[in-house]
Amino acid sequence: MRIFLRYMIFQLPGMFVAGIVLGTLVRWDQLTEPLAWGLFSMWVAKDLAFFPVTRVAYDNHSSQNGPDALIGSVATTQSELVPGEVGYVRVGPERWQALLVAGASAIGAGTQVRIVELNSLTLRVEPE
Repeated sequence: MRIFLRYMIFQLPGMFVAGIVLGTLVRWDQLTEPLAWGLFSMWVAKDLAFFPVTRVAYDNHSSQNGPDALIGSVATTQSELVPGEVGYVRVGPERWQALLVAGASAIGAGTQVRIVELNSLTLRVEPE
């Protein structure tokens, strides 16, 4: 409900301007009052119809955003990972630098690993 309320508050200026323009056109005899109300209703209906599409943009409490969302994810090695040396892994469509956790042995390319830490732009990974 909070997300919907935030969305509607953001739509209020547009509704206000639409109401002023339509009211002015009615006053200047360019529109009939029922037509103006119909157009205003369509404006509000448009805002309501777009809510499901834009809902994610108004949800600032999503846990699937930001770097913390990577922790616990599975990645695929793009190069051999050797302890103490930077290698590369693929997480979805992205390629990241990666280091093995302390005590892990070398892992070949194409192996699945789990992300345990993010330090700057380098992932710390362990064998899956």
